[in-house]
Amino acid sequence: IGSLMEDDNQQGLAHFTEHMAFNGTKDFPKNEMINYLQKAGVRFGADLNAYTSFDQTVYQLPIPTDSAALFKTGFKILANWAGKIIMEGSEIDKERGVIVEEDRQRGKNAQDRMSKQLLPVLLKGSRYADRLPIGKVDILNSFTHDKIRNFYKDWYRPNLQAVIAVGDFDVNEVEQLIKENFSGLTNPTNPRQRLSYDLPDNVEPLVKIITDPEQQYNVAQIMYKQRGNVIKTTADYKKSMIHGMINSMLGARIQEIMQKGNAPFIQAQSAFGAYQGGLVPNLNAFQSVAVSSSGATLEKAFTAILAENERMNKYGFTQSELDVAKKNIAAGNEMRLKEKDKTASASLVKRYLSHFLSGTSIPSTEYSYELTNKLLYEITLTEINAIAKSLITKDNQIILVQAPEKEKANLPTEAQLLAALKNASNNVTAYVDNSVNKPLLDKKPVAGKIISEQKNERVGVTTLNLSNGIKVLLKPTDFKNDQIIFNSFSKGGTSLATDANLQSASAVSLIPASGVGDFNPTQLNKLLAGNTGRAGAYVNSLYQGYNGSAAPKDIETAFQMVYAYATNPRKDAEIFNKNISDFRVTLENKSANPESVFGDTVQAVLSSYHRRAMPTTIADLDKISLDDAYNFYKDRFADNSEQTFVIVGSFNIETIKPLIETYIASLPALNKKQNFVDNGIYPPKGKVSKTVYKGLEDKASVQLYIHGDYDYSVDTNMQLDALKAALENKILERLREK
Repeated sequence: IGSLMEDDNQQGLAHFTEHMAFNGTKDFPKNEMINYLQKAGVRFGADLNAYTSFDQTVYQLPIPTDSAALFKTGFKILANWAGKIIMEGSEIDKERGVIVEEDRQRGKNAQDRMSKQLLPVLLKGSRYADRLPIGKVDILNSFTHDKIRNFYKDWYRPNLQAVIAVGDFDVNEVEQLIKENFSGLTNPTNPRQRLSYDLPDNVEPLVKIITDPEQQYNVAQIMYKQRGNVIKTTADYKKSMIHGMINSMLGARIQEIMQKGNAPFIQAQSAFGAYQGGLVPNLNAFQSVAVSSSGATLEKAFTAILAENERMNKYGFTQSELDVAKKNIAAGNEMRLKEKDKTASASLVKRYLSHFLSGTSIPSTEYSYELTNKLLYEITLTEINAIAKSLITKDNQIILVQAPEKEKANLPTEAQLLAALKNASNNVTAYVDNSVNKPLLDKKPVAGKIISEQKNERVGVTTLNLSNGIKVLLKPTDFKNDQIIFNSFSKGGTSLATDANLQSASAVSLIPASGVGDFNPTQLNKLLAGNTGRAGAYVNSLYQGYNGSAAPKDIETAFQMVYAYATNPRKDAEIFNKNISDFRVTLENKSANPESVFGDTVQAVLSSYHRRAMPTTIADLDKISLDDAYNFYKDRFADNSEQTFVIVGSFNIETIKPLIETYIASLPALNKKQNFVDNGIYPPKGKVSKTVYKGLEDKASVQLYIHGDYDYSVDTNMQLDALKAALENKILERLREK
């Protein structure tokens, strides 16, 4: 049950009931439950939690199994939520303020104000539009106690409930615990009918244009609603796989456009999935979003994303695109099978919950693996393109625009948006694949050597010293069956940039983000289709290095990428300048957002207004040079002799050694001594108080920093963590509950 079950005078009480579950039950009066669990190490709000939506209320209780008494009490707690909440009048009244403040904390911003205008359009003509889970503030502040008690009595009943238990326990014992704790709960003699609600179709397009003074971006989107059904049969699963492939291929096309200097949008995406993230059961939508640089260019951006949809609709996809999508699905499918015994409990709970709420099938990993492989072989390009054609419908269309208030006069009109939709297929041509058919590396590097090896048996780490000075720490683990991850670091980073070169050095991340060697990011993804090996390079304020991951069979590819990023970085003016241009748009509207202004102020104050630590401005962007950023990147990776690699995962040390010699021991090295530079960026001395007045709503944020030097050690850090946890509990009790 959720907010859809509320009467007119109960709006918000489904969510309120969820809160009351933590404020006193038959076996745990007042806050005894929270106190009991916190003493057991279960954190309120982090581990112990709940949520309420339109159709369901879900309570989550992760609990350790190392104490039999605590474990058994967990089921007692669940049963208390299910049917033994007390609803004391004084506790109800105390909780009113908590919920109103929760509404203030999450809302009272541009997104909240605009969503209140959007939801009546997105949910037009349905009960959903009148039953937002947060409810109405006037009802929350004034409802009489009987209203919430009646809601609990009517709807919290066994025939609407399920208990899901996943974890390290004896199944028979847990089944018995559930029977003991829940069999005493009874259903009402004359239960209220649990109705289902739907969203009506719309023949004509629904259009809504909304502006807000604090909105930062110009956004246009279109949705094509479709009736759907949950995955219960092989045919359902096959169709969902096809939708996934379409999303993947269309997404790759849009990413390719966004890398171009003349891209009509700064961000865009199109995908088929559950309508509004599953807001209304059995309703899907093909949804496209485009973000433009200004109100004046929004029509062009909207037209461009529509054109991509029409290109798909008119010409379909190519066999080469489908081959890439299939390879990636096959690789993921293989990894899931190998990791079947490492699946997180939370992942299983999510699947069982979906089955209870909507009836989705829950096949085993082995069954899914076999079925996926079978369907990958069977699915044809003709089938893909036929379903792609069905995604763009002539009815059930919704067009939405959200933009800054200052752009109001420049935005496209409703008539212009509808005209763009009508003419979207004009002048659309077929997609041309731009894959690069060559290896990642032109030739294998000349291998280096492992010159010494030490083993630390106590922690299971082997340290290799390489001929180029690099140190490698190897830690085989069994946490995952099919995963290796690695990270490396050496001192320096942007701290070594001169003041004059700082802005370009700060943009150095755009070099590895532009691809590597002859491959831009799109081409690189196509080249590596079906291969899990991935790696990248980074430069932060104090360090530079490499990171990556792979299944054991693909670790060579990840190491090849490390070598490529070190020796053959990509200098792509189009991608680099497009990123700078997009960032300029973000900065132009940044001051409209109160949180951004506050955050910038905090950053400036905490760095004592040091010129190297101030927030980036538009004037700073004008100082950025691709040549300078590229040269700084090359300088940071010219000497790898002090890099330390940490490699962890499912590998055999003797098997991985030759690959380390080939790709890591061969990295360029100059054997210089390097260090980062202390540029004098410190928080201010003494007491500093700064107040920022920004924003339209009655809402405030306070940040308090207490800083100073201390003895850095494991013991001191543990004590500080304990102090932090104790303070958080006190703050929760004082500020939230009182």
